[in-house]
Amino acid sequence: QKVRARFRQGRLTDVTNNVITFAYPSALPADRADEVKSELESALGQHFKSAVSVAVVVDAARSGGGAAQRPRSPQPKPRSDLEEDIGPVSELTDADDSSNSMVERLTQAFPGAKLVDPPPDLT
Repeated sequence: QKVRARFRQGRLTDVTNNVITFAYPSALPADRADEVKSELESALGQHFKSAVSVAVVVDAARSGGGAAQRPRSPQPKPRSDLEEDIGPVSELTDADDSSNSMVERLTQAFPGAKLVDPPPDLT
């Protein structure tokens, strides 16, 4: 419930290459979510049967504080690190095609969540 409460405060802003991005209006709730993101990554990984990374960002533009900041979380592991965790990529099997898309499954996992357009890339 702690994980759910902390991520409920954020907005799901992007799902790309098994990286799920949640945006927060200020650093305090982002820091609190960042503290428990490994628990969410673990639960989502078990649910989707695939490695999932969670990125926590501060979206100052939404709170009136200026430009959005870059993700606070580390980027996904390089392939060599992933292979240490899950074995050779060549031995992986595809997930069942009958499942919904990741975005659909995430919106089901977070009832009431709304998918919003990600903030513009300011780089």
